[in-house]
Amino acid sequence: MARLAWLMSFVLLSCLFCKAETKVPCLIFSGNAEKEYCIDLSSLNRITFGDNSMVISSSKDASKKSVELLYSLYHHLEIGDETPTNIGASVDVISDDSISRIYVDAKSKLLYLRSRDDSKFHVGVFDVSGNLLLTSDLSNGDTMTLEALSSGVYIAVASDGKTKLNLKFVLN
Repeated sequence: MARLAWLMSFVLLSCLFCKAETKVPCLIFSGNAEKEYCIDLSSLNRITFGDNSMVISSSKDASKKSVELLYSLYHHLEIGDETPTNIGASVDVISDDSISRIYVDAKSKLLYLRSRDDSKFHVGVFDVSGNLLLTSDLSNGDTMTLEALSSGVYIAVASDGKTKLNLKFVLN
C-alpha cells in the first residue's frame, strides 16, 4: 500500500512539472470551417441551440466569455480529450462579419446568404444524387425559399466567382 501511495504521489508531482500541453475533456466542433474548435468542458459547459447557431457558455460563471458557432460552419460535435482552443483566437465565431456564409432555417424553409459585400452569388440546391433542384441569384441579406423541396437531405452551393460556399442540410 505504501508503494502504491508513493507511486501515485510521484506520478502526480511529475504531471505538475510536465511541459506538454494539457489535454482535458472537451467538446470538439468540426464541419465546414477550416479548423476544429475544442471547448474545455470544465470552463464552458452549457450549449443553447438557436435557429442558425449554438451558443456555448458557462452555467456557473456569467463572466466567462461565451462562444457562438454557426451550424453551417460547425455541424459536427463530439466529446474527447483534446487541448482546448483559445477562445479569443477563433475567426469562425458568428460575430465575425468578414466571412460569407449560407445557412438554412428548416422551420421556415428559407436559405439565407450573408456576405461581406453586395456581390451576387449564384446559388444551387442539389439532392444527394446530384440533381439540381433549385437555383437563384442572391446578394447579402437575401433569402431563397425551399418550399418546393420535400423532406430529405440536400446540398446548397453558392459562388460569386471568387468565393465558393457549400452547405449540407436536412428538411423534415
